[in-house]
Amino acid sequence: MMDPHRHTAAWHQNADFRIRLIDEALDKDESLRAKLPGFKSLLDDYLASDVDVSKQDFHRRLLQVFRDSEVDNTYQDLLMHFNQDEQARINKFVNGEALDDVSDSFDMGPSLGVREHLKVMAEADAVHISSAGPVHVKGLSMASLQDGDIVFHQFVEKLAEYFSHDEKDFVLVSCDSTGIACHSLTKTQVYKDARFQNWGLIVDFTPTYTCIPSSATGIQRIVKYAEKHDMGVRCAGFRESIPFEACKEQH
Repeated sequence: MMDPHRHTAAWHQNADFRIRLIDEALDKDESLRAKLPGFKSLLDDYLASDVDVSKQDFHRRLLQVFRDSEVDNTYQDLLMHFNQDEQARINKFVNGEALDDVSDSFDMGPSLGVREHLKVMAEADAVHISSAGPVHVKGLSMASLQDGDIVFHQFVEKLAEYFSHDEKDFVLVSCDSTGIACHSLTKTQVYKDARFQNWGLIVDFTPTYTCIPSSATGIQRIVKYAEKHDMGVRCAGFRESIPFEACKEQH
């Protein structure tokens, strides 16, 4: 009989330990093996000391499992998120073509996760805040924003007060016959109701406001504003995980 504590501690173990647990479960369930064709043999080969499974072969065979499954459409569903060139390359790789041929002339560009996240951010209402004052990103005037969403307008107006009248805020970028071009060192971009997901898609929530500061000073001013207005602040890198408890309250 398997130790019940073994599963509880699984996520504190290395990947090989967890893979062995999956392999044992597949060994006991014929119907599960039928739903995931080739998965059991892949894990057996991976765990065998006398079989060498390269990273390339492991990923290829793992993708084949989900492509060939008659009850799981994960492979086909996720494939549709990529552009046509990427779809063709992925299928070639899964079909067994050499990696050099699959990747020939491929331009990686932003990853799928980055593209999806940027799309979410682009669709959310956004405002640039600096010592020059708040500027609505989508080209509307602040008066239009005020008419459309008075709460968001009040938020950015109050937050902008923490960035105003700062003579050290600007740095010289260029100077020519057309004039002097400067940019703000403490500019912060604020999004309203922008959905947040981590890379693993296990953290998914929508904070009321998302602030993206460009400097340590910007972070300080956001925290000061939040403290004064009794608001919580949750910190996370780009799509990086944050504690689950932090997602229970939206701020």
